[in-house]
Amino acid sequence: MGLLVTLEPSTAPMRQEVAEAGDYHSPGWNRAYPKVQIVTIEDLLTGTQPEMPPMRQTFQRSQQISKSGHQQPAMASLFEDA
Repeated sequence: MGLLVTLEPSTAPMRQEVAEAGDYHSPGWNRAYPKVQIVTIEDLLTGTQPEMPPMRQTFQRSQQISKSGHQQPAMASLFEDA
């Protein structure tokens, strides 16, 4: 998802590009959100909020490291055999 913040209102070609970008469907919220949005500084200052999934419950919790003392390998070593 992207947000373009501008000083001036969007132009017709800008709106066309946004429309062509389509939507992102959030499986967690079962709702579609625009992939790209255009807002002006004035919009932001007057309270307009971009359409985005709420931050809470959007991301999955990662697994905990076992308490047995084993550490996960460094990221670089995960790709050495690839």
